[in-house]
Amino acid sequence: SFVNNGTINIDQNTRFNRGNGTYTNNNTINVAAGKSLTFGVNNTFNQDAGTFDNQGTLRFDGDTLNFNGGNFTGNDIQLNSSTLNNLATGTATFNMTGGNMYQGDLNVGQFLNLDATSAGGTSATAVADFTNFSTINLTSDFEARDVTLTRAGSFTNAAGAIINFNGTSTATTTDRNLQVDSFVNNGTINVDQTARFNRGNGVYTNNSTINVPASWLNVLLTP
Repeated sequence: SFVNNGTINIDQNTRFNRGNGTYTNNNTINVAAGKSLTFGVNNTFNQDAGTFDNQGTLRFDGDTLNFNGGNFTGNDIQLNSSTLNNLATGTATFNMTGGNMYQGDLNVGQFLNLDATSAGGTSATAVADFTNFSTINLTSDFEARDVTLTRAGSFTNAAGAIINFNGTSTATTTDRNLQVDSFVNNGTINVDQTARFNRGNGVYTNNSTINVPASWLNVLLTP
């Protein structure tokens, strides 16, 4: 169990890797450009207060990130097959690969990217009902590498919020899936690549804007 109430400067590649260790930041952690901070499997990192400035790489593999307070600034946070409990209102950008668990509203100044990789698809399963107040991207650049956001319950896209189904893969075998029991769109959805709303018995409601490019619509309507 480690608690930082001062300043940590990551000026060389560093690893916090005690098995099942818990690391808590209450003040300042700086990761220098070109350097990395990674964690051992099954570690827990609590961002409780202060600022975590990541100018390099911050990566979690099979870990738990509890965002309870303060801010993440700089580069995106990389989460691979990890758990994110997003319970803060501060700034952060989360990039997910592999199979992940997610909890909490996505607040203004926060961004959630689900990115498929050449090695496989990416999924995020929300463990509780939540609302997007910012931007969520479901992105796949690779054929037959799906991206899926799942909630066995409710998910709301708030007024002013955005969900993008995007990426460079135009293959019909590449799906960007929204699998939700009850989904309400009060914001904007941009369907820039193939997308599927495909929860069994799911209910999807639009109260605002959904954009589907004409070129993609023409393809769907072609006999």
